[in-house]
This record gives sequence, structure tokens and C-alpha cells, in this order.
Amino acid sequence: MPDKRVTRAVTALLTAGLASALLTAVPAQAGATPQSAASVNATLDGDVGGAGQGPITPSEPGTAPWASATSNVSAPSLTRSQVINRAASWVDIGLKYNGSSSYQGYRTDCSGYVSMAWKLSYSLTTPEFVPTGVTSRIGKEDLKPGDALLNDAYGNDGHIVLFERWVDSSHNSYMGYEFSGSGVHHREIPYPYFPGTRGNPYRPVRNNSIVDDATPTPPKPAANNRTLETIQGGALHEVYTNGSGWQDNAVPGVGNLSALAFAYSPSGQRVIEAVENGALHEIYTAADGWHDEAVPVSGTIDSLAFAFDPNTGHRVIEAVEGGTIHEIYTDSTGWHESVIPGVANVSALDIAYSPSGRRVIAAVENGVLHEIYADADGWHDNAVQGVGGNISALGFAINKATGQRVIEAVEGGVLHEIYSDGGVWRDNVVPGVSGNITSVSVKVKASGDRVVEIVNDGALHEVYSDSTGWQDNAVPGTGGSASAVSFDLTL
Repeated sequence: MPDKRVTRAVTALLTAGLASALLTAVPAQAGATPQSAASVNATLDGDVGGAGQGPITPSEPGTAPWASATSNVSAPSLTRSQVINRAASWVDIGLKYNGSSSYQGYRTDCSGYVSMAWKLSYSLTTPEFVPTGVTSRIGKEDLKPGDALLNDAYGNDGHIVLFERWVDSSHNSYMGYEFSGSGVHHREIPYPYFPGTRGNPYRPVRNNSIVDDATPTPPKPAANNRTLETIQGGALHEVYTNGSGWQDNAVPGVGNLSALAFAYSPSGQRVIEAVENGALHEIYTAADGWHDEAVPVSGTIDSLAFAFDPNTGHRVIEAVEGGTIHEIYTDSTGWHESVIPGVANVSALDIAYSPSGRRVIAAVENGVLHEIYADADGWHDNAVQGVGGNISALGFAINKATGQRVIEAVEGGVLHEIYSDGGVWRDNVVPGVSGNITSVSVKVKASGDRVVEIVNDGALHEVYSDSTGWQDNAVPGTGGSASAVSFDLTL
């Protein structure tokens, strides 16, 4: 995209433009572990804010030296994800704070670092970002990934932090990228910045050349088209087919995932419940793109299942925490969490609703497959009879027309189909499907045919039944780094 050149006198100020109120997240560097605000205060012993700034210097050979306040500053058009990826590229590579040195053409201090992230033609200093027209001031609620919090004082008193995302819906702290005296950090920062630092107030600003990322949005699937939400290398990927082949798109701003579950809302909105950086998050689509919000619950979640209650439209999450099942759900007053009594040592589970609207959980409990359900008398927990052990993963669905329960389970590395048949359970091997199967998700079509999405040795496979028997096809173009899959289809 062409450069947007901005020329302004030092005394000129630009007014802020309003942006959408909800932020669209973008990726953080894979492998970089963000610090919490508390740990930063404990470990840096006050090493926050600026530590001096060097002179304004050109970032590319052949660029004229900074001559005056009217020098042209080239600010190329970059997407928000490009800015965050550029910022992440300096994290954890051992750079030392030195305003007299440079790396990749940019000064190795706070303002040189943000100039690099924005790919400016000069390493600016904090007093120059606004007057030169590179940035405009914005409001707190307008902040999006790639914007910044600017303290525009001179020298040691000035500092600038690149904004990535809010930590949660309270907007009391945010994840930011900054170059402080101890190096480049990606960490949680209280809004607008750590208390007690010197200089001017920290105020939000926006690079006038930044543009929002285009969000690939698959259409709401036609009948029996599939949308898969997957973890690939810790990142969230949406894999889908709408009749013209498979597509694989990374969801921006979501990383370090260890578990997920996905369902379409009654209105067709895509909603994912996921364990992100060890905490439960709800990731969903809206008109302005993807949103990622922390769910206000405590505890360490090992695995989870998720569905919309067909009676109320509320979200219901079944989460395994230390071997027990916690039911996390919404109602008109917010989120709630309760423990399902009498259930322990759970290693895998999934949830489905019966045609009558009763929620049913299939779970591996003490190494044995159990069916757990709630009715007017409370919770019930029954072992599934006639089924082998050693189940490492499962997916569960209920035929909406007949009420038949179908469990696709991995037993000793082999995919089995376990289903209810009258008053008994059947357990049959799915022919030709075996290996290192780490994740299973299943849905039943209106015809009664089953569609099973699995991760086998890091690759996505679609296993399904039709009139000729079982088929097993690799999902093309998704690489070999998948660790989990959850999918839904329109019946």
C-alpha cells in the first residue's frame, strides 16, 4: 500500500477521530509469556517508564537527516496486526536500552521502538509524535491494537507504550508492548500507566496511517456445511467449507490456547469458549469483527465442553477443574459457576441437549465412560455398560429426531462409535481410523449420518458415514500443528 506522508509544524495539533467502540484483537508473539501487572512491579523494582531518548534519526539509508520540525515523516499504511507483529519481533531477543544505539535502523529506546512498530522514516522522540502529524489524540474507549499511550515529555521524563488489547471488560488494565530500561516487554499494564512515574500524563494516541484488519467472515453455513474452530500451534484457526473447498484463517489476537469448544448461537453468531493463557475466555464474532473477553471465573481448566441451552439461549460450559466438573453458565444476571456433585477424576467430556431440552454430559470418569444428566431430581451419573476402557478423547452428539445418543471415542488409539440402541449401548470400531488421535468432535445430520472431525497426529481429518460406509479424508491446507478441534454445522 502507498505511504501516507504527513508534514506538520511543531506547533500544529490534529484532532482525534473516533473509531469503533469495540476492539479487534491481533496476534501476540507466539511463545512470549505476558507478565501480570503485579509481577512487573515485583520484579522490576520500579523499572518502568522512560530511561532517556536519543536524537531523532532516520531509519533508512538515504533518508535526509532530521533538519527541522517541518521535516517530512513517512508513515506507511500498516494494518493493526502488522504493527503488533513488528512490536513482538523485538521481544525476548536480548536488546538493551540505549538511545545512542540502533537495531534494524531504529533507536533502541522507547520512542525508537514504537517508531519501528509503526515503520516510520525516523526514530522520533516522545514530544514529536503528535506535532508532526504522525499521531492524533483519541479517547480511552477508542483504543485498538497498534494505538499507543503517550507521555510526551522530553528526554528521561517521556515515554510511550504500544497498546495491544484490554485485559478484560473492566478496561482497568491492558496488554502493552514497551521498551523500558530493562528491555522490551509484553506485559499487563494498569491504565493509563504504572503510578508514580515521572513526566506528563499518559494519553491515548493513534497512528494516523494505521488501518483495521480485514476480518475473513465465512457466511453462515448452508445446511450441512461445516465450520471448525481449531488450535494450531497454540493459535486459533477457523477452518470451514461452504461448498467451494476448505478455507483456513487465523483468528487475530488469540494465542496460547490449550483447550476450546465451539457452537453457533441461535442467531448464527460464532461463539468459542477457550482456555487462553490459562484463563477462560469467550471469543465471538460481531459486526465489527472478532472479540475476545475474559470470563470472570477462577480455577485452572483442563478441558471443557460448550453448548447453547435450547430452552433459554444461554451459554452452558462444562469445565474440568482438577478432575471435577464445574458448570459455568449465563443468565440475565451474568456468569455463574457451580460444581456438579459426586463426579470426580474426569479426564474428558462433551455436552449435548436431548430433543426434550435436557442437558447430557458424556464423560470419562475414573477411566470409565459415564453419562451424566440433570432432571427435576438433580444430577444423575451412570456408567455406560458394555464399553471398553482406555478412552483418551471423545465427542458426543444427540440425534434431534430420534434422541439416539452417539459418542465417538478414542480407545487405545482407535476410533470407536458408541451409541444407544433401545435400552443398551453398542460399541463398534470405526474401520480404518487409528493413530495418535488427540481430539474428537461429532455432529449428527438430519439424515442420521455422522460427521466426525478429528486431530490425528497433528492433522485435521473429516470422518463421516454415508450410504457406502465410513470415509476418512484429510482436511487440506491446515498443516500438521493442530492439537484440538471443535465444530458445528447447520442441520
